[in-house]
Amino acid sequence: MSKPEADKPATKPKETSSAIVVTTTTRTMEQAEFIAEVLVRGRLAACVQMAPITTKYLWQGEVAFHEEVMVTIKTLQTFYPKVQAAILKNSTYELPEVIATPVVGCSKAYFDWIVTQVTE
Repeated sequence: MSKPEADKPATKPKETSSAIVVTTTTRTMEQAEFIAEVLVRGRLAACVQMAPITTKYLWQGEVAFHEEVMVTIKTLQTFYPKVQAAILKNSTYELPEVIATPVVGCSKAYFDWIVTQVTE
């Protein structure tokens, strides 16, 4: 007797778990747009979102509070080193934030779109 379909292990030709979201910040929208342009035109990111935010943090023992732009980047894990290098090269911050978060859920159609947008 064959196993019911639900009990068979799923085969995944493409792992959606390889998708990541990289977050960074910039001082201005112009800087964010420049980094986005570098990443998208360089085919290192499928999509880059930019949004003004207010940030409060400790810096050199003092509380800092200012406006900046959050940059959210959709890409694949394999491109993280190049994405990070592009951010570090183009950031004006002394200590740029570059954080990668794994995507734990994503529609197959959106994941496939990310894959088609980024290339080595």
